[in-house]
Amino acid sequence: MNGLSSAEAKTRLIKNGFNELPKEKSKSIIQKFIRQLSNPLILLLLFSGSLSVLLGQKIDSFVIITILFISISLDVYQEDKAQKAVEKLKEKTALKTTVLQDGKMIAILAKEIVIGDIVILSTGNIVPADGKVLETSGFQVDQSAITGESFPQYVGNEEIVFSGSEVVSGEAKVLITATGVNSKLGQVALQLEKPRPKTEFEKGINSFGLMLGRLTLVMAAILFVLNILLGHSLIGSLLFVLSLAIGFAPELLPMIVTINLSNGAIRISRKGVIVKNLSSIENFGSIDILCTDKTGTLTENQIQLEDYEDINGKKDEKVLVVAYLNSYFQSGIKGAFEKAIVNKSPKIEGYNKENEIAFDFYRKRLSVIVSNGSERLLISKGAPESIIPTCLFLSLDKRTRIEKRFQQLSQDGFRVLAIAEKKIEKQKEYSLKDETKLSFVGLIVFSDPPKVTARPALESLKNSGVSLRILTGDNELVTKYVCEKLGIEILKTMSGDELELLDHQQLNSEVEQTTVFYRLNPDQKEKVIASLRASGHVVGFLGDGVNDAPSLRVADIGISVENAVDVAKEAADFILLHKDLRVLHEGIIEGRKTFGNIIKYIKMGTSSTFGNMISLAGASLFLPFLPLLPVQVLLNDLLYDTSQLLLTRDGVDKHYLDMPKRWSIKSIQNFMLVFGPINSLFDFLAMFILLYLFKASVSLFQTGWFLESLITQTLIVLSIRTRIMPFYKSKTDNLFAIGLFVIALFGLALPYSPLAALLHLIKPPVFYYFWLAVIVICYFVLVEIVKKIFYSRVSE
Repeated sequence: MNGLSSAEAKTRLIKNGFNELPKEKSKSIIQKFIRQLSNPLILLLLFSGSLSVLLGQKIDSFVIITILFISISLDVYQEDKAQKAVEKLKEKTALKTTVLQDGKMIAILAKEIVIGDIVILSTGNIVPADGKVLETSGFQVDQSAITGESFPQYVGNEEIVFSGSEVVSGEAKVLITATGVNSKLGQVALQLEKPRPKTEFEKGINSFGLMLGRLTLVMAAILFVLNILLGHSLIGSLLFVLSLAIGFAPELLPMIVTINLSNGAIRISRKGVIVKNLSSIENFGSIDILCTDKTGTLTENQIQLEDYEDINGKKDEKVLVVAYLNSYFQSGIKGAFEKAIVNKSPKIEGYNKENEIAFDFYRKRLSVIVSNGSERLLISKGAPESIIPTCLFLSLDKRTRIEKRFQQLSQDGFRVLAIAEKKIEKQKEYSLKDETKLSFVGLIVFSDPPKVTARPALESLKNSGVSLRILTGDNELVTKYVCEKLGIEILKTMSGDELELLDHQQLNSEVEQTTVFYRLNPDQKEKVIASLRASGHVVGFLGDGVNDAPSLRVADIGISVENAVDVAKEAADFILLHKDLRVLHEGIIEGRKTFGNIIKYIKMGTSSTFGNMISLAGASLFLPFLPLLPVQVLLNDLLYDTSQLLLTRDGVDKHYLDMPKRWSIKSIQNFMLVFGPINSLFDFLAMFILLYLFKASVSLFQTGWFLESLITQTLIVLSIRTRIMPFYKSKTDNLFAIGLFVIALFGLALPYSPLAALLHLIKPPVFYYFWLAVIVICYFVLVEIVKKIFYSRVSE
């Protein structure tokens, strides 16, 4: 059995394409540009601009359309750059599988599998394509997603396994018969394509965008009617309100959010965390409870075999030999316990494996059937409490002695497995019924010391508002030992059996006070996580095993590790490159930074927009001319948005990172309603100064108002981006701050540039800049005073 040649595999891949399900194709730059142009507001503005050309306003229309295309091009470029960066990160977590090619086992990307490949599957793998089983050993597969069967099924030779199924136990060689859209899963996906459920953050962004969009349209309609009633031209009024609508409408919000999230994903990746689902970054920063097993997270996961004892607690080589046979012949992935036993034992010859009764997380044991000549043995290995009931000839005294020794070892932090055996006749099939009337052989003792880096990492998580829940299949005593060594406060413990006795309401109450859940099966882990979520917590779950996949899916945030089994990595939202709580904590902090900058942009943008709406509506009531020309409105919008593109680099105040943050539209509305009118106040002050101090002409008024609007809304960002007072004590990213001042200076220079005539700007009197400086200073002072009052009454 040599498999395909690599050359033949390559030929088939070119002919039939990648083994992947239908997915939305990435849009080209041109397609993205066309999509932006399809915005109804932009189409209306282009139509109005074209109409004004026919009416003789050629230069104005040309300038408006040019600014519009520059703005769209900038948006498209930034969005395309962000998406490409995210795709590169996703490539790092692409699934791989082992195939037989040219007579050798090699690892290739799952999407490169072709019909005719022979795939080697073992516990924890995802079946990459439909195929026929050629060879199998204890091969048990969960195909519920395809067949609807509730429980994992054993699959024998010549039987079919389907793409997307999960290997629960055993191993097999499978000949691939269908890939991609031709697989069973591919056909189901074509017929029933369900979008991923939206996160709380995505729902909030969408509802907020709709709210702001409606407000913009209402205000635009009011302004249009006002301008017509005041005798302004129909085309001029239409161009004005459409320019305002484009400037105020949140059509840039998705692009800004995407850029922030993608840049956040890149920063998080530098901390050793790969983001699989961009929209989960907000939830990542919002985690307030982390659920995890202790092995490898709280312990070093360096399992060492320390002892092997008989029923009397004495070292016995027979215990090691029997444990070796069970571990050596176990199929599928060798766990840390099995590796420790095999590495410590001398190789034993003369035995052959005949069959296996696979491990499951409910009975907590695994049995292999081996033969040596005519003698045939069934050897079981598992948790002592699952092995002892299967043993015959154990008196009460012996049973008590074993249990007492087990408890003593657990209290000292050792992990313990029990071994039992019996002679058995050859059978066609073996089942759980054969795991009875065994003879107890002894206990295998392991050490797994607490992880040195765990204590400071746990302290950091606690200080960041993230509490810990330990969900383990291990026993209570050894879990308590690890917690005590790491300084983890144990409020209450609960076993899986105790959990089963509680109804939903009781469990919701108990999970709040329970720190350690022990001897849990996968279903019980799911129940704990679901209960915590029902209580209003944002729950992260860290897991890497086959039994962790359901919990990873039900948690708000599923976190796995690079060397986890396929099913765990596929179910996760984030992949840790190292199973280390320090890496996880750093990722959570980066998630909060990303979310913080998105909220900053939304709060600053909406308060500015709301203020400008009030200003322009008020000005339209008193002025016999347009306060700003359409070209000036669009230019103002373009320059302000350009200044905000570097916001993704900005720092976030330490206090914001201390505790988890949740999406709150009420918080944004409060900010907008308080700081928006302050913006309007200084717009009206500028209007008063221009009209009554400078007796401004139409051109001077529009120039002065354009400069005041641009300078104030751009520079005030330095103050309203932080709640720290005075604002300069909050560290701002140098490049972001420089960008703000460059945009402000660029705006101030426009009246003196060759573009001035095209933009209808004139040189203001020198004394006007004195009053502009007074307005900016007073604006900063008032905002700082209001910030103090606002944040003393309103929680972030």
